[in-house]
This record gives sequence, C-alpha cells and structure tokens, in this order.
Amino acid sequence: MSGALGVLAAALAAWIIWVQWPQPPTLDGERWFKVALATALRGVVDGSGGDVGAWEAALARWVPYHPAGRAPERKVSNPVVAVLPGAALPGEVALVEALAQLREPSARWARLYDDPAAREVLLADPADLGSDYALDWDGLAAWAAGGAGPDLARVGARWVLLEGRLDRLVGPSLLPALAAVLADPVRIPFDPEGLGSELRALLVGADVRLVLVGEEAAVAALLRVLVDAGDVRDQVVAVVSLGGVIGGRTDEAGPFGGQACADWLHARFTQRDLDTDVVRFTPYFSLQWLDQSHWPPGVPGLPLQASRFPEPSAEGATAVTIEAVDLGPLPAHAEAPLGAIARALVAVVSAWVVKRR
Repeated sequence: MSGALGVLAAALAAWIIWVQWPQPPTLDGERWFKVALATALRGVVDGSGGDVGAWEAALARWVPYHPAGRAPERKVSNPVVAVLPGAALPGEVALVEALAQLREPSARWARLYDDPAAREVLLADPADLGSDYALDWDGLAAWAAGGAGPDLARVGARWVLLEGRLDRLVGPSLLPALAAVLADPVRIPFDPEGLGSELRALLVGADVRLVLVGEEAAVAALLRVLVDAGDVRDQVVAVVSLGGVIGGRTDEAGPFGGQACADWLHARFTQRDLDTDVVRFTPYFSLQWLDQSHWPPGVPGLPLQASRFPEPSAEGATAVTIEAVDLGPLPAHAEAPLGAIARALVAVVSAWVVKRR
C-alpha cells in the first residue's frame, strides 16, 4: 500500500508542476515569418512601381513555403519513410504521399514549394491569420518600400548582432541588413572565448534586455555561453539563429563539428540548463539557408536540420522557459532581398517577444 501511495504522491506532484507551467498559445513561426516576408516584398514591389505579377514572381523566387511543409528535408530526402514530428498537420499526409510519387529531388522541391494552394496563403490578406498573428501589416509594407520603420521601443531590448566566421559562411549574411534597419544595434565579431565578457559588458543596468542574433558558428558559441551565464540568460528576451551552426557542420571536426555539437545539445540544450529566474518564455528562433541543388538538403557543410533548434528536453526541469521556433528555410542566394528579409524578421521577432510577456 505504501508503495502505491508513493507512486500516487509522485504523480500528483508531477501534475501540480505541469499545471503551474505556463502553456504558450500555439503559433506557427514559419507561417508568421513567411507571410511577413511576403508582405515586405509587396512593399518593395509597390515602391518600385511593380504590379501583382511582379509580386507573385518575387514570392515564387524568394519565399519557399508550404503550410504542411515543416521539416522539408525529411519529405524531400525520403518521403516513403518520412517520420512526421508529432501529429500530422492538415494536408501533410497527402503531401508526403504526393512527394513519394516523384523520384527526383528537384521534382519534390517543385511540388513542395510551387503548390498553387500554398502560394495562396502568401497572397491572401495577412489579417486573415487572425489576432494571434497581429502585426501592422501595412506599416511593414510601407517600411519595406522605404518608409519609416516601426517603433521598436515596445520590445524594450537592445539587438546584439554576433558575427560568424566570415570565411565559413554558407549563405548570405543578414547582419549588415539588420544593422541598417535597427536603431543602435551592437555588433560583435566572432570571439568564442571573449563572448561572455562582451555580453556582460552590455548589462549596465537591471532593466537591460537583449535580443541576441547570431550567424554561423557564433550561434554554437552563444549557446555555450548562455548555459554557463545565468546572469546574461536572465536578460535575454530572444535568441535568433541565421543559418547558424546548431547541430554541427559536416565538413569539420572540433567544437563546431557534428559529433561535438550533437553531444552538447543532448547534454545541455535543456529546459533545466537554460532556465531563467523569472518564469517566462524565451523564444529561440532559427532560420535556415537552402540550396535546392545541394544534397543533402541545406547548404554545403550545414544540412537544414543542423541549423534548426531541437525541442529542448524538459527532464529534471521545474519550469518550461525555452521555446524553439522554426522560421523555415530561405534561398541561399547572393541576390536575396536581404532588406525585406531583415524587416520581416525584426517585425516577427518583436511581435513574438511582446506577445510572450
């Protein structure tokens, strides 16, 4: 009897902890970001005197999206045995079955991202997304067309741009475009050893808040700093990876190689190791670069899945504070509309941070 009572008490304690954890409303990060990017491109096209046809062409070239297209590398690599991450989304099973009928990866990419029904999501009125995805859509389009930017003071955070290894970038760098549209951002060259000290130097008051944006291996270095620096972590309201090394590169060994990063993620990318003093959600956003002609899906040295935050383990945690948000892939092309991408990213990250307060 005592054993049964012990099990019951443990279960009750676990249930109490679970109901005390804040449960975030479900948001689709990729949908919000890709619709925001479509809106920014509408502003760019309008500002240059283009028409609807020009806008549709820009979407087809620069905004790969399918509402059931999460984890696209699984669907394109081998749709016959693709393992879906959780319950299937509406239309996802039918999409996988359609992809399985195609032999060539190029045909699968085309089926995934040239779907007219999927394009309609990007062409529709963004207000149709509903109040959960509230954004000043017309203001975003006007900003992308060269108008005044939004008031970012409501976020109450300073943006910090962390450079990766410039000779190892495998996609365009978004940092210059972000620096051009943000007010007084901080830019930090790649320096894994000194990163913790440089971030602490920014914490000049108890009310300082940071949005940390990293590219390439700066993301892996940042994660290691955050695990060991609770004082910095408590002041961070968002982490953003831009083609970052998260799961490790396949073309090198050492701390940024696949094995080392996989081992570190398994051991340390957890709710317990990245918690904050105040129980609140800190979103960890990831944007990946994609070259559809490269195999495996991704870019040389960095597959898509290695540039995406996994779901952090909740084992041993007393609260859930880390929220992994996948923004999906964008074309790794030197002519990408970086200004529009930067504005869409700032708009969505800012709105997400405010919503999660």
